[in-house]
Amino acid sequence: FIRRASSTGMVPWWDFDIPEGGPRLWDSSAGAIAASGLWDLAEAVDDAAEKERYQLAALAALETLCGDEFLAKSSPEWEGIVKHGIYH
Repeated sequence: FIRRASSTGMVPWWDFDIPEGGPRLWDSSAGAIAASGLWDLAEAVDDAAEKERYQLAALAALETLCGDEFLAKSSPEWEGIVKHGIYH
């Protein structure tokens, strides 16, 4: 996940295997779930380098999700907290 999502701020496309030229749609809900899982992994490992890798990936996802592209605070008409999710 980290390798594939790192180029998108740790918020993945809705499908990792989108064909060349296919639609690039974010999946912010998957990014939020992955951030939580990565943080849990960081707490579960003993290796300091591995722990830091997971924590940094989780924080990168959260930073991206809290940015203007995803956080819906500037879009009062939006029904959810983050934009670009499969559901609100």
